[in-house]
Amino acid sequence: MPADGRPLFIVWHGFQRRAEALAPLLGAGLVYLPNRWRSRWLRPLDYARKLLLTVQALRRERPAVVVLQVPPPFGALAALALEVPYVLDAHNAALQGFWARLPLSGWITRRAALVVAHNDEARRLAEERFPGARVAALRDPLDDRLMSRQRGPRDERRILIVCSFGPDEPIDQIHGLVAARPDLEFVITARVEKLERSWRERLKALPNLRLTGFLASEDYDALLASVGAAVVFTARSATQPSGACEALASDTPLVLSRTSLTMSLFGDWAHLVEDARQAAEALDTARLSRPDLGEYRRSWMEGFRAELAVVRARMGEVDASGRTS
Repeated sequence: MPADGRPLFIVWHGFQRRAEALAPLLGAGLVYLPNRWRSRWLRPLDYARKLLLTVQALRRERPAVVVLQVPPPFGALAALALEVPYVLDAHNAALQGFWARLPLSGWITRRAALVVAHNDEARRLAEERFPGARVAALRDPLDDRLMSRQRGPRDERRILIVCSFGPDEPIDQIHGLVAARPDLEFVITARVEKLERSWRERLKALPNLRLTGFLASEDYDALLASVGAAVVFTARSATQPSGACEALASDTPLVLSRTSLTMSLFGDWAHLVEDARQAAEALDTARLSRPDLGEYRRSWMEGFRAELAVVRARMGEVDASGRTS
């Protein structure tokens, strides 16, 4: 397929802050393909629908290169069929667990013009998991809207638990934290319907937990700017939590799971914990702090710009055949 358009960034989900911030910096148009059906039983049908829409988007835009958020990896099948060079923006789940073991994932990954991991630990994972793939690291850019937002008073008793109820987020720790601090109000914006019934009922039974469901980005940003602290749990190594980047961008006190990666990226200012008990204790210090993270933001963005230059240069090397020079 002859190419004459700017790059295109395709996400097989709804709103995703990384894609929203990164697409314009890559000069790319942005296409979201959210699920039509929530049932997991209908997911194959949803994937087939999204694959068709991806084909249509590529034919309509005729991009010189397409950036695909993975997992799932199936959008690359459309790029391969239409001979469009593709870059994989590889979220951590694409490099560990089910998706990384899927034979199709390895085949797709090695044929990518570039695999973009979100940090150096994830880059090393990708290089080990997919020998021969061309890999670069690119951290999340900090959202300008959060960095420029007017800072107002914070409610020290309100705590935002940033999660999506993903497989790396320990639901037992989330429940344990909320139960351990009945004196505080906790808010979660993820869809509780994603959880199995027993956990849904246990969370809904907590009187100090407010489950808002998905919020529009403006409402979510306003909530983040008003809470006394944010909490992010992860049980997976090499994971760069987007919630930690949101806290950094918005001067929000942060309680965060301790891993080798979170220590290196956020350890100088976040309150790192091993479990729900430590998180419950750390909240007393965190929510009374008023951090000015301006210097950390400047350092983060300097690193991001250097990594972005490498990614843009490699994307520019992609020729019409999908190979790199």
